Amino acid sequence: MISQPAAGTQVPGPRPLNRPALPSKLSNVNLNTQHDISDVDEANHSAYTANGMLQYGGHSANTPDEPKQHIPPRLLSQPTTSLPLPRRPQSLTLTAPGQSRPQLPKPSPTPVLDPSTRANGLQPPAVATKLPKEKAADFFPWTNIEGKHPEDVLNEHLIKSGYSDKPAGASQTESNIARPHLWPSLKNKNGLGVLSALFVQVLDKRASMRLCTAPSTFKPPPRVTLTDTKREAWLKDLANPDVPLRRLSRTIPHGIRGKVLLDHCITKDIPIARAVWLSKCVGANEIRAFKRKGVSGPAALAGELKWIKEWTVFVEQFVDSIISSCGQPGWSQKMNYAVRLGTHFYAEHLLDEEHYMDWILTSLKQSSSERLPVWILLTQIYWKHLISHRKRGHRLAEALLSHAKSLSSTPYGINLQLVTRLNQLISVLAVNHRGCLVLPKSWNDYKTYFASVKPSGRINMEADGLANVTRRNNRLSGATPQATSRTPRLRLLDILDSVDLDVQIDRIATQCESLGLDTRFVLVTVLEWATSKHRSGIARVYLAAQLIRFWSFAGFSADDAVLTMLEKARHDNTVEPRLIYKLVSALARSGHFSVGRYLQWLISMGVLSGSSAAANEAQLLLELPTAYLSSHIVNLRRTLLNRVGYHADAESREIENYKTVLSQHLGGMSLPSPGVPSHEPALTSKPVGAVKMAVAQWLCERVISPSFDSISDTSFNGNLAAFCLVRHTLEQFEDFPSLAKVIAAASNGSNPQILAATADTVNLNIEIFATMGFLPALVSQIYQQQRRLRSRQPLDRTFLLSLSGLVRRVPAGAMYGKTIDSELAMCEIQSSTVACSPASDSMAISHSGSLESDNDIDRVLTSGNTMDEQLMMRMFTTVADRSVKMGSQGLSRASTWFAQLRSFDQTTFEQLVQRLVVRMAETVAPYEAVESVVTSLVGSGCLKLDSFFQIWDKKLNTVKSTEPANASRLAMTCARILIPSTSVMQNQAAEAYRFKVAQNMFCLRNMGVVMRIIWLLLQLSPQSILSKTGNPLEEKVTALLRRYIVKDPKLVAQELVCRSNPMLAQNSVQPLLDSLLGLEPQEQHAKMSVIDKVTKIVGSTTELSLPFSQLALQQISSILSGGNSLSEQDKASLVRTFQTAIENTSSVWPQLLSALDKDLISHIHSWAGECVLEKLSSIVAVDGSMEEEAAVRRYLKAVEASSLAASTQSAPTNVVVMLTEQLKRLGQLAEGINPLDPAQSDKKARVSFGIGVLLQLTTMQHHTIQDANALAQDLIPLMGVLCALLIHPKLQGQQPTLEYILDVASMISDDLSNEHMHTVLRNLPPQARCIPRLRYLFGTHPSPDAWLSLASKVVPSAAQQNPTSTPLQTSSSPASANQSPSMLQRPWPVPARPGMPARPPSVPNTPTLSQAHLQQQQAQQTRMSMGMGVNRGPVELKQTPYMLRRWELMPDPTPIMGANDTSLSLGLFQARKCV
Repeated sequence: MISQPAAGTQVPGPRPLNRPALPSKLSNVNLNTQHDISDVDEANHSAYTANGMLQYGGHSANTPDEPKQHIPPRLLSQPTTSLPLPRRPQSLTLTAPGQSRPQLPKPSPTPVLDPSTRANGLQPPAVATKLPKEKAADFFPWTNIEGKHPEDVLNEHLIKSGYSDKPAGASQTESNIARPHLWPSLKNKNGLGVLSALFVQVLDKRASMRLCTAPSTFKPPPRVTLTDTKREAWLKDLANPDVPLRRLSRTIPHGIRGKVLLDHCITKDIPIARAVWLSKCVGANEIRAFKRKGVSGPAALAGELKWIKEWTVFVEQFVDSIISSCGQPGWSQKMNYAVRLGTHFYAEHLLDEEHYMDWILTSLKQSSSERLPVWILLTQIYWKHLISHRKRGHRLAEALLSHAKSLSSTPYGINLQLVTRLNQLISVLAVNHRGCLVLPKSWNDYKTYFASVKPSGRINMEADGLANVTRRNNRLSGATPQATSRTPRLRLLDILDSVDLDVQIDRIATQCESLGLDTRFVLVTVLEWATSKHRSGIARVYLAAQLIRFWSFAGFSADDAVLTMLEKARHDNTVEPRLIYKLVSALARSGHFSVGRYLQWLISMGVLSGSSAAANEAQLLLELPTAYLSSHIVNLRRTLLNRVGYHADAESREIENYKTVLSQHLGGMSLPSPGVPSHEPALTSKPVGAVKMAVAQWLCERVISPSFDSISDTSFNGNLAAFCLVRHTLEQFEDFPSLAKVIAAASNGSNPQILAATADTVNLNIEIFATMGFLPALVSQIYQQQRRLRSRQPLDRTFLLSLSGLVRRVPAGAMYGKTIDSELAMCEIQSSTVACSPASDSMAISHSGSLESDNDIDRVLTSGNTMDEQLMMRMFTTVADRSVKMGSQGLSRASTWFAQLRSFDQTTFEQLVQRLVVRMAETVAPYEAVESVVTSLVGSGCLKLDSFFQIWDKKLNTVKSTEPANASRLAMTCARILIPSTSVMQNQAAEAYRFKVAQNMFCLRNMGVVMRIIWLLLQLSPQSILSKTGNPLEEKVTALLRRYIVKDPKLVAQELVCRSNPMLAQNSVQPLLDSLLGLEPQEQHAKMSVIDKVTKIVGSTTELSLPFSQLALQQISSILSGGNSLSEQDKASLVRTFQTAIENTSSVWPQLLSALDKDLISHIHSWAGECVLEKLSSIVAVDGSMEEEAAVRRYLKAVEASSLAASTQSAPTNVVVMLTEQLKRLGQLAEGINPLDPAQSDKKARVSFGIGVLLQLTTMQHHTIQDANALAQDLIPLMGVLCALLIHPKLQGQQPTLEYILDVASMISDDLSNEHMHTVLRNLPPQARCIPRLRYLFGTHPSPDAWLSLASKVVPSAAQQNPTSTPLQTSSSPASANQSPSMLQRPWPVPARPGMPARPPSVPNTPTLSQAHLQQQQAQQTRMSMGMGVNRGPVELKQTPYMLRRWELMPDPTPIMGANDTSLSLGLFQARKCV
C-alpha cells in the first residue's frame, strides 16, 4: 500500500514553474475561514495554505497548465480510504550504488496574497474597480448552484478556446481610429522620437487642463445677529464634536469677540481646535473690516496690529483671571484649558509675541508666593522663547533670583519645594544659558543668594556654570559705586569692626578664614587691630584673645605673631603699649602664649642690655600674671627684672598692702557708707599688671564661696557699698574675668539694690562680657533671679529699671523687655497706692515743721502722709538745694529723696523736674550744681538725658547768636553732662554708676546729637577739646570720635566736615582730625600747604587709620571747594602724590581718592586713563611685550576708583568715541595673527590682553552713563565694533575673549532701546545675522514664513547684469562702505563657519553667504530649471517674501466646498484637481 508522505518530506520530482495560475473567479472566493483550520489533520496541516490549495511536499499539487481546484477542508478531514495515492514519478537523475541522492534545494515559500485583493464570499475585493450602481468590474459571484454568467456555462467552445469578450466584427473597418494617420509616421526611423513628442504634448495638455486656475473663493464665515437662544444653541453645537464644522460655518453669531469669546469657550468646554477655529473666524472678520472701511496701506496694517495687540491683552486677562480663581471648584480643569488654549494661540502666531512674553515675565516678577508655581509652569512652557533673546533672558533670570531670594528668608520647610524648583531652574540657566544670568545692574542684590545655590544634579557641570556666572558678573559689576576695591586686609578689618553684641567666635573666625589670607598674617592683623590707637575700647583685646584661642585649638601657634607684634611696637607709635600688655597677659593667663619663649626672645635679642630700652621692654615683664606661670619661669622673670633695676620684693609688698586695705573694708569692720568715696591708696595708685592680677584674683576668691554658687555670709552681707567697692576695684584693675565671677555670684542674692547694681555693671561693660562669652549667661541669671524674687518680696523700681535697660540691649532680650515693662507699670501703681495711704490726714506737722536738716526731710518723706502741690514744691526745692550742697558725697541720699518724693505724685513731680532743668538753663547755672542735681535725678530714674538735652538744646539755639559767652558755657555744661568723664567715674556710689550707664546709652543711641554737641564746642569753645592738656572731656570726645568714625563715617562727615566756614574748618576741625591721625603738633602742621598736607596724609595712611585719613581729606577738599582753588602746579603735584602711592602699590589709595574733591579726582582720572592707553600701546606694538602688564593693571585700578566722580566733570561721549576707535584698531591688528602658528602666540596674547583692557574701560565708562539713549549716537558705533569682534575670524579660538565681548555688548544692549538696536542690526552684514551670538543679542530669529516666497518671472533688461542676484541680497561694495556715516562697516572679514564657504582672500569685500542663503539659491536654481518656455529653456524667477494670513488658515470656512476654497490660493502652488 502506498501511503501519503508525511508533512515536510522531500519527494523527488520535477520542480513546478513559479508563475501565477490562470485567472478564475473562484480564486477570489475566500472559503478558508478560522473554523476550517480545525478540520485539517496533523499530517496535512502544513499543506493547507492561505489560499485553500493542497500543498504536497512543499509544492502545489496542480500542474502549471491546469486550473487550480479548490478542495473543501471538510473533504480533507475525512479519513483516507484503502486505496492509496499513486506514486509520484522518480527523478531522472541517476545515482551510483552506495551514493546518497543529492539534496534538492528547498523551494521558496509561496507568496501570501494581499487580503485586500481577494473576495470574501459574495463581497468583491477591497481593491476592485468600482462601477456605477455599487458594482465591481470583473466580479460575478455565483448566486446559486447553476451559474448564470456566460463564463460559468461549460460548452465545447469555452473548454477549447476559453472565455473572452466579444471581439469586434471582422467586417468593420477602422475608420474612426488614428492608426491610418500615425502608422506611416511611426514606421520610419524617427518614429520613436515623434511618438515621444506626441506623448509629451498630450501630458502637457493634460497637466494644463488639470491645474487649479480658478481664483480663491475663500471667505470667512459671515457673522449674523442671533437671538440669545439661537446663539446658545450654536455654541452648544460647536462644543459637540459630533456636529461638523461645515454645518456651523454657514454663519457665526455676531457679538462674540474678545474676552466674551474666551469665556464662552471655557464655560461651554468647547474643544481646543474648535475654539481656535472660532477665534480665527472672528479675527478674520475683524481684520477684513478695516479694508471694508476703505482703509488700506500702512493705516490698515496699523489697525490690524492694534487689533492683534488688543486681542493679546484679552487672552492675557483671560489666563490671569483663571489663575486668580485658584482654589475654587473645578479650577484645575479650567487652568488646564486656559493654558492649552493660550499655548495654541501662541503656537499658531495669533498673538503679539513681544507683548505676550513681556506679560509673562512681568507677571512672574510680580507674582505672590501663592501663585508662583503657576507662573513657573507657564515659564517652562515658553522657556525656549524666553531664553532665546537677551532682553527676555536677563529679565527671566532676575525674576527667578528675586523670588528665590525672598522665599529663602522664610522659615525653613514652608517653601522648600518651591525654592528647590527655583534653584533647579537657576542651575539650568547656569549650565545651558549662562548669558541670561549676566546681570551687571542687579548682581550686587543677588550675588549673596546666588553664592548659596548648590549643584543638585550634574554636580560638576552645575558647579562650573555657577562659578562662570559669578566670575562674569563680578567682572562687569566691578566698576559700580558699591564696588570700590578693598583689599583682603581691609575686608578683614571690616569684619572685626562690625562685631556687635551677638559674638560667635566660630562664625567670626570662619569669615576671616574665607578671605583666603595666610593664618599668620591674619593673626598679626588681629593683634594690630586690637592694640591700635585708631580704635577705642578694651573689648577688642578680649575679642582678639578669643580668636587666637580658637585658632590655637586648630593647631596654629600665636607665639610668632605676638613676637612680631612686639617687635613692631618698638618703632610704631600708632600702637598702644597698654593694650599689648593686656592682650599678652590674657593669652598667658589662658596658656595660649609661651612666656618662656618670650623670655628667650628677650635674651637673644639683647633688648634688656641697654638702659634706654630697659624701661619699655621690662614693662611687659611686670604685666605677666605670675600666678599662672611655672616656678622656673617666675624665677627667670625675677632675674631679668633685677637686671633692669626693678626688685620683685617691692611687688610682693605692694600686693600685701592692697590685701590689707581691702580686707579691712570687706571684713565688716569699716565698710564705707553709701555715697562716701574711698580714698585709699589701693584705689588711687597705679600698680603694675602683675600686682593688679594678683590682687584681683585674691579679691575674687575672698568675696565668693569656693563653689561660686552662693554669696559668702562674710562677703557683702547685703551691703551695697561693699559690692560697689569690689566692682570699682576690679574695673580699675581691668580684670573683667574676675568681675564676671563676682557678678555671677552676686546675682544669686536677694538684695534688690545689689541686683540692680549687677545689672548696671553688665550694662556698662556689655561689650567686654559679650566678647568674653559671658553675656548670655549673666543676663539670663539676673533675669531668672528677678522672676524668683517677684513672688517673695515687693517689686523694686530701681532693679526693674536697671534690668529693663540691660535686656533691651541683648540680641535675644526682646521677649524679656515686655515682661519687665508690665511689671514696672505694676510697680508704679503700687508705689502710688502706698503714698496715698489714708493712715494720716493731718498735715499740720508737715507744713509747720522745719526742713533744714536731713532728718527733717526723712521725717516728712517717711511719715506716709499725702502731699499737696505746695508741699511737694517746697520739698522738691529743698531736696534740690541739699543735693547741690552735699555734692558727690550726698549723691545716694539725694537720689533716695527724689525717688521717694516722686512716689507721692508722679505728674506733679515731672513738671517740677522740667521747671528745674529749664531754670538751670535759663540762669546758666554752674556745672557743679547742674551735675549734682542731674546725677541725682538720673541715678534715681526720675529724669532721662534725652529730656535734658531737648531743653538745653532749645536754649542753646536761642542764645547762640545773641549771647556767645552764655552759649559757650551752656554748650560746655551740656557736653560734660551728656558725655562721660572721669570725674563721675571716680564715684563708687550706685547712683553715680547708674548715671554713667545713662551717659553711655545716650552716646550710643544719639550719635547725631553728640556730633552736634561736639560741633557746637568747636564753634563756641574749641579749646575745651583742643587744649592738649589731658582734660577728661577732651579724652572722652576723642574716644567717641574714634568710635563714631569707624562705625558710621558718613554721619561724622555730614556733621563735622565744615563747608560753609573755611576759617572754622581750618582752625578747629582740621586740628581735631590731625590729633586723631597722630600727626605733628598743630603749630607745625598749620604752616604746611594744602598739597603738603595731602601728601603727608596719603603717605602715612594705613589700613587702620584709613577712616580718619578719609575724613581729613574730605575736610581739605571742603576748604578747597570753598574758594581756594588750586593752581595747575598744585594739581600736578597732587597727581604726582597719588602716582607715587599707586606705583608703591599702596592698598589704601583708592579709598583716599574717593575723599577728594571731584575736580581733583577728574584730573587724576584723566592722567590714569592716559597712562593706561600709553602702556597699552607699547604692549600691542609690533615689538611689544607684556612687561608693562602690572603697571596697566595698577592704572586701571586708578581709573576705576576715579571714574564715578570724573563722569560728572567730563563728557563721556569723547571717551566712548575713543574706545570705539581703539577697539577697531585692535581688530585690525588681529588680522595679521595666524592662530595656528605657535610663534605668534605672544602676539595673540597681547592683542587679547589689549581687548580685555579696553573692555574693562568700556565697562567702567558705561556705569557712569546716566541715560544711555541720550548717547545712542556714540554707543551705536561701539555696539557695531563689538559685534564685529564677535565674528572676527582670528578671535574664534579665544573663547574667554569672545565671552567678555559678548558680556559687554549685552550690558550695553540692556540700556539701548529697540529702535537703536535695530539701527545696529541694519548696519551689520546680512551674513552675520545668522551667527548664534548675534541672534541672541538682537533677538533676530527666522520668521515662521521664511520658507515661503512668491516666485514670478523676470523679464531681462539691459540694466540687470547679474542674473543670480536676488532682492534679499544687499550691496557690500567698498563704495557703500565708505559712504556709511555710522562707522559700522566691518573692518575685518566674517569667519568661515560650517556650511559657510570661506571668503577668498583676493576679494575681501565679497559677501559670504550663510547656509540658509546657499540653500535658498539652490532651490531657486532648481525652480529656474523647471520653468518652461517656448523652447523649453530656463526662465529666471524673482522671489519675494510671502506672508501668510494666519487668521485665515482655518478648516471648513464655508458650508459648500468650492474649486479653490482655500485662504492661500492653490494657483500659487500650481496644484492639480482631484479626480
